[in-house]
Amino acid sequence: LYTIAISLAGGVAIFGSIFNTIWTPKAFLLHKNGKLNSHIVNKMVVAVSLIGLLFVSIIFVLSPVLSLFFPKKYISIIYLLPLLVLPTLFYTVAEVSGIGISITKNTTKMIYVSCISLILHFILSMLLIVKLGALGAAISIAVAFYFYLLLKTFFAAKVWSKSFSKLGLGINLICLMYSLAIGFRWI
Repeated sequence: LYTIAISLAGGVAIFGSIFNTIWTPKAFLLHKNGKLNSHIVNKMVVAVSLIGLLFVSIIFVLSPVLSLFFPKKYISIIYLLPLLVLPTLFYTVAEVSGIGISITKNTTKMIYVSCISLILHFILSMLLIVKLGALGAAISIAVAFYFYLLLKTFFAAKVWSKSFSKLGLGINLICLMYSLAIGFRWI
């Protein structure tokens, strides 16, 4: 069940990869030309976050239609999908909000971000998978990636811009809460 759901959510990763492939060189070019600042980064964070919220909402709205494509025993995939697209969304937003880490070449911060997120994912997985199964796995990875986003954003603000988009982080928190609510409908 989880494997099928994660495969479907993997289609979203294509869009995230395309965006990240375009964003990073563009951000470095803007920085080189003195045109990249926290205002532009924060606008991009909000824009990408809103697109993610829209995408999660579309999955939810279309869930009755999507359920027609699955046999009855796989219907619960619909409730996992919003949670499983969040890691791609949060990673993409983190690439935007955390660009300051790359610009300042302060990449040792990424070791902390990655390790903390990995440890959190491991702990949540151990606690939640036993109790909730596939839903627990989806929750643990979504929450770990949200913390990845938070940590990368805060470290980038510390080393580069001294500011971050509270609105963007709030929109992503809404995505997480909304997806959790959808996921818990499954139980």
